[in-house]
Amino acid sequence: MILLGGNDTENELKTDSETASESYQDSGSEYQPSDETEDSEEENEDGEFEEENNEDQLEENEQTEESVWREVSGETLQKFVCNKEELNVPLNLSPLQIYREIITDDILDLIVNETNKNAKNYNNKWKYMTKGELEHFFAIIIYMGLVKFPKIADYWSTKFYYKHCFVRHIMSRNRFQSILRFLHFTDNLTADKSDRLYKIQPLVNLLNNRFKELKKPGEVLSIDESMVPFRGRLIIKQYIPNKSSKYGVKIFKICDEKGYTYDSIMYKGKSETRSKERVSNKVVLQLMGDYLNQGRTLVQDNFYNNIELTKTLLSKKTHVVGTLRKRVKYIPKEILTEKGMKKGDIKGKEKEGIVVANWKDKRAVRFITTRHTINTVDSGKKNRKSETVFKPEAIVFYNKYKMVIDISDQISSYHSVLRRTLRWYHKVAFEYLFGTAVVNARHLYNASNNTRIKIGDFRQKLLTGLLGEFIQEAKSAPKKKHMLQESVEKTRDNRIKRKRCLGCYENEKAMQGNSKIAALLLKMLPIKTLI
Repeated sequence: MILLGGNDTENELKTDSETASESYQDSGSEYQPSDETEDSEEENEDGEFEEENNEDQLEENEQTEESVWREVSGETLQKFVCNKEELNVPLNLSPLQIYREIITDDILDLIVNETNKNAKNYNNKWKYMTKGELEHFFAIIIYMGLVKFPKIADYWSTKFYYKHCFVRHIMSRNRFQSILRFLHFTDNLTADKSDRLYKIQPLVNLLNNRFKELKKPGEVLSIDESMVPFRGRLIIKQYIPNKSSKYGVKIFKICDEKGYTYDSIMYKGKSETRSKERVSNKVVLQLMGDYLNQGRTLVQDNFYNNIELTKTLLSKKTHVVGTLRKRVKYIPKEILTEKGMKKGDIKGKEKEGIVVANWKDKRAVRFITTRHTINTVDSGKKNRKSETVFKPEAIVFYNKYKMVIDISDQISSYHSVLRRTLRWYHKVAFEYLFGTAVVNARHLYNASNNTRIKIGDFRQKLLTGLLGEFIQEAKSAPKKKHMLQESVEKTRDNRIKRKRCLGCYENEKAMQGNSKIAALLLKMLPIKTLI
């Protein structure tokens, strides 16, 4: 067991966030007031992500306990103590060994057994797949993320510009495509067909359990959404305009400040039976189930935050920091209105350890916190006049930790293995197996080996480990020297016979791929060249 301090939180993600900040932008990374993001946009094209209990969005914002709110003093704020994060992996493991700590034999057995069952139902001549063959299949998938060809079949093409690919030496094209076609993760005979996620849920459950077992989080956790891109017809497909992949399968994730994913919930779509409990409350309490009563702080956006949930979490020794919607139940009206406020103004109220406030920036920013007052601090930024920009401490804290899930998704997108031709549950499985699992494995590798390997290099090392005997580094062959010898052959008119250098001719023919072109490029000499 390895105890890790929390002081190097920013160093862990600094390189990844800096190198990619120009190429990847997501409105959830840092709160920037704008006309489009005043309220949460976390809803699908049919409005299915509107809360099922419409009373939570009030037209006139009824207040039943407004008299209890007091001016912010910080006297009711509670303080908790949280343990440091712990790694439950051995030291000095290789990338393959770390990956196998996540992708255990139980997971491989599930995929092998269910794939063989599924294939046998359609093909009586199916050759049973083994775990070793499945790992070679994994290696090819990872390689396809590192080296992009237009079509899967191109990796087995004999054309000149594809022939350097070594995939054909690992597995035949027909075998690879057969495994991809029949790849399965659940037993169709015993599965609950009424569950919209029955095709993928067993795999997701096993992976989530391994994620939680291999690392215990530190103080700060963040909950946000991630999208697996998919544009086909699917009942659980969602539309979120502020994500890089606007259409797809929505996954709720809980991550720590370093981008490690501990648990996730796939959204199943709108339920036929309406519940009085808010969807967001159920998601938060389920994801936080193993981490309550331990003094942690949860960072989340305005889709999740409300007074009811904040009280519940605070009673379980868990702080909350995040933004608020424009209309929320039990919030004082003076906090929700911005009349008379100028840029930089802030007003807040406090009750039972909960602080709600309204800060005027370019637009009004409403936030809730259980660990901060409304004091402003140096945000670390300068304005156009080179003046220090001050922001509420809660907003600075929120901006610092809210971006971790976006960074985790961003790193996962580098060398992505996803293709448009995949079935939806294959896409989700590949995102978990070769996206989230690889990002988590890379984090565990860096932490346990005290290094900072890039995700591309980690994937290459993982590929090398999975292929094993198929990967052989090319040995540098000694250069062949030319030995010159005067030609003794004569022509009919008694002249020395001129010929081309044998070594140069062979080399040129190999480079040009044509003997006639090589013959035209080389001169004929009266010297015989031996190799």
